[in-house]
Amino acid sequence: QKFLFWANKSNIFFFFFIFTFSPFRKEKKQIMQKQSDTNFNLQDYLSRYTGHTKIARCSHIAINATDEQLSRNAFKECIQLLKNTSNSSMYQNLMEKAQEKYDAETFPIDVEWIMECESRSKSAHGRLDESLKKFKMAGVKENVRLAHNQLAEILIDEGNLSGANKAYQLNKDYVGASEHTIEYTTRAMVCAMDAGNWSSAISAAVKLRHLSSL
Repeated sequence: QKFLFWANKSNIFFFFFIFTFSPFRKEKKQIMQKQSDTNFNLQDYLSRYTGHTKIARCSHIAINATDEQLSRNAFKECIQLLKNTSNSSMYQNLMEKAQEKYDAETFPIDVEWIMECESRSKSAHGRLDESLKKFKMAGVKENVRLAHNQLAEILIDEGNLSGANKAYQLNKDYVGASEHTIEYTTRAMVCAMDAGNWSSAISAAVKLRHLSSL
């Protein structure tokens, strides 16, 4: 039922407006203006967001802030946020930016965490690949659909939003009801939004609008 909410016509128009005008682009100016304000509360600002969006905004502030204390705090916060994910690639890129802006002593790269993270991801993909093969051989569509969702979640945690979008799209051949189509289309739309792929997000919104009229 929660996915049916996204298909409500009024919500479709709302998301279409969001995709078209991309509020994050507008808000970047507001963030840059606040960077020199010592009263800017980073934690309060970040508390408005979750997941990839929270990390992306924190990273943007860390890299671009002109106020040194704000920038350092944002780097430290973003590092902790990334360490709660499996996105070792973004972590390494962020650490390189931090070292370029400040120094390697203050922001040392945690090589051990990177290795553990990549090992966990490899194991997770291996287990899921084996499960998918069994489900497909058994011809159990529902299990395949759920496995694709799980694969997408793993890829999102790794920061691979494009891969996650493709994983959700695989479900078009394994849906058992119209709500399943709404579900994977909605999730693919959110992935596209997080990746800044507005053309794909709008296409998904248009598809949801069509589905809601059936």
